[in-house]
Amino acid sequence: MKQDRFPLVSDDEIMLTKMPVMDLYDESDFISNIKGDYRDKNYLEWSPINEEETVVSSVVNKESKPSSEPKKVEKTYAELAREEARADLKKKRSAKYLTQDVSHTRRHNGSTLVRQGNQPTAPFQKENPGEFAKFSKNL
Repeated sequence: MKQDRFPLVSDDEIMLTKMPVMDLYDESDFISNIKGDYRDKNYLEWSPINEEETVVSSVVNKESKPSSEPKKVEKTYAELAREEARADLKKKRSAKYLTQDVSHTRRHNGSTLVRQGNQPTAPFQKENPGEFAKFSKNL
């Protein structure tokens, strides 16, 4: 007969691990923020729950002093493209043909061609009957 024993665990030992946090819209996953090769995040790597460490890290974050000099952040490709598009749009909105007065433009006067009387514009069909007109007499 086989006996399976439960593993011996002391009272202060942690058995469970913290569930992974899945940031589906993490800033580092955006296409414009990916630099170099993209590596998928492994959400299955769990770490044991240490409440003491989380409390200590939150206290450290609160105590961290902001630096006196501002950080220089490089603009991303998307931000540069937006600025270029804004400048292009501003240039197009201030185009000369949009700002000039339309009333000063001259219009072309009517046609100078004068027709004489009631002249037809196309020849009559009786003058040019076509090649099958001779067969229509026999119908």
